[in-house]
Amino acid sequence: MALLPLIFLLFLTIKLCFALYYYLRLASYKIPVSLKPSQKKFEGLSTIVCYHNESEHVEASIKGLNSQDRNNLELVLVDDFSTDDTLELLKAGSPKNAIIVENDKRHDGKKLALTKGISEATHDWLLMTDADCKLPIEWAKTMGMYSENHKIVLGYGPLDKSSTWVGQFARYETYYTALQYFSFALAGRPYMGVGRNLMYHRTIFDHAGGFESHTDIASGDDDLLINYAANAENTTICLDPKSFVYSPGKETLKSFIRQKTRHISSSHRYRFMDKVILALSSFAQIGLYITAILLLFSLDKSWILLLPLYWLIMLFIQYPICKKLHCMDLWLLFPVYDIAMALYYIIMIPFTFIKKQNSWS
Repeated sequence: MALLPLIFLLFLTIKLCFALYYYLRLASYKIPVSLKPSQKKFEGLSTIVCYHNESEHVEASIKGLNSQDRNNLELVLVDDFSTDDTLELLKAGSPKNAIIVENDKRHDGKKLALTKGISEATHDWLLMTDADCKLPIEWAKTMGMYSENHKIVLGYGPLDKSSTWVGQFARYETYYTALQYFSFALAGRPYMGVGRNLMYHRTIFDHAGGFESHTDIASGDDDLLINYAANAENTTICLDPKSFVYSPGKETLKSFIRQKTRHISSSHRYRFMDKVILALSSFAQIGLYITAILLLFSLDKSWILLLPLYWLIMLFIQYPICKKLHCMDLWLLFPVYDIAMALYYIIMIPFTFIKKQNSWS
C-alpha cells in the first residue's frame, strides 16, 4: 500500500497537466475582435441537413434555416431513406430555391446522404447541422465570419436542459467533449468536431477522399473527417453565443448508451497520438477516483485531502469556460460530474468492444 499515494499523485498530476496545458487555453480564449460583420465579406455558403424519419422536426428545422440572417445561404436538404412522410414535408415546406436531395438507398449511418448533399451544393463552404437542432437567427452568419484564413470551423452544439439525471449528465458529457476538442484545437491539435455545428471548405472533404476511408462504420461523418484533415493552420473554433446550436438530449439510460456507443465506435480510427492522449486522460480520470477510494481504507488517508484542492483548481479553470459555453448551472456540480465521468468511462469500455453500432442515430 506504500505505493498507493504515489499512484494517486501520478493520476492527479496527469489531470492537472491536462487542465493547465489544454483547458487553460480555452479559459483565457477571447472572441477575435477582427471578426466583426462589417469587416468580413461573406462568401456563398451551403448548409446541409440530413433527415431520416424526422417528420416531427421538419417544420421547425426549415423555419430555422429559412430565417437565417445571411446573404448567399443555400439550403441543401437531404431525405435519407425515410419511411415516414419526411420527404413530402420537405418538398411542401421548403423555400423554392432550396435543393431537395433524395437518397433512396439503404445504408448504415448518414455518410452516403451527406455525400449526395455535398455533391449537389453549389458553394465551396459547407455548413452542417442536424434536423432536430434549434438554429439562432445569426448562426450561419456568425459561423461564416470565421472562414477567413481557415478551412475548418468547429462550432458548439450544446444540449437542452433536462429534468432527468440521464439528461443532466448527457449535457455535462456534451460540455466536457466540447471542452476537450476546443482546448485541443487551441493547442494546435484539433482532433474532432460535431456534426450538429460544423463548417468546412469543400477542399477539406475532397482532400480527405470524402468518407471513403471509413464507410465500414456508421459514425465518423464529423469527427473522423476532422481528425484526418484538421491541423493547427487550417482549423479554428467559434465560441460566439450567436452560433450555438441547441438540440434535445437523450432522456433514458438505454438511449444515451446506444448513442454514445455509436459515437465511440469511431474513436479507434483516430490518429495514433490522439488516441494515446485521449486514452491517457480517460485512464487518469478512472485511476484518480479508484485510488482515492482505496486511500479511504488505507493508513494514508491524509492524501485524500488533495482531492478537494484538485476540485478547487478545476473549478477556477472551468469558471470562465462555463461562462463562455453558457452552462454555469453545471459549474458548481463539477466534482459530482467528474466522478460520474469516471464511472461513465468504466461503463463504456465493454460496450466499445462487445457491440457494433451501425444505426443512423
